[in-house]
Amino acid sequence: MTEQERFNQWVTVQMQNPYHKGIKQSTIEGLGNWLFFARDPGDFLMAVLKHELFESIHQADDHNEKHIVDIVRFIHNQLPYNSHGDHWERWEHSGGLVGQERVWATTHIA
Repeated sequence: MTEQERFNQWVTVQMQNPYHKGIKQSTIEGLGNWLFFARDPGDFLMAVLKHELFESIHQADDHNEKHIVDIVRFIHNQLPYNSHGDHWERWEHSGGLVGQERVWATTHIA
């Protein structure tokens, strides 16, 4: 399975989860891009990932502002602890899950 196929499958699974029904697909895709590739998910989600409450609310559109608690719960429950908060810069430099897997593969070749 390619990296993009894994990403697409992850997004599909998250969108089908009834606990995530208030979260827009574009928000889940942005968080998936952060998770898999450490790609900038946009100002709002980056502020949430950095745990910057005031900036998160300032950057949120009406829908995301209404569902910010759901989004924070999603991050807490679906993303690794070391991908947000005080750890976000290391996550970004690691290249996300895909970047970490590539490093692991190159350092563990028999």
